[in-house]
Amino acid sequence: MADITVHLDDELYDKASRVARLDNVSVNELVEDVMRRHLDYVEVVQDFSKISSLELRRQCT
Repeated sequence: MADITVHLDDELYDKASRVARLDNVSVNELVEDVMRRHLDYVEVVQDFSKISSLELRRQCT
């Protein structure tokens, strides 16, 4: 595991803090989860970019 520092402006930290409280997690855990989900999303989008549009149309119909 790597330790990093992330700087959030006050407004973003306040929003993250409220969401973290609702999810009963720390802001650190929330940020880590959001980062993980975003990276998963990017990976899926990259996988789609490797599929030709014709193949994608066939898969969607």
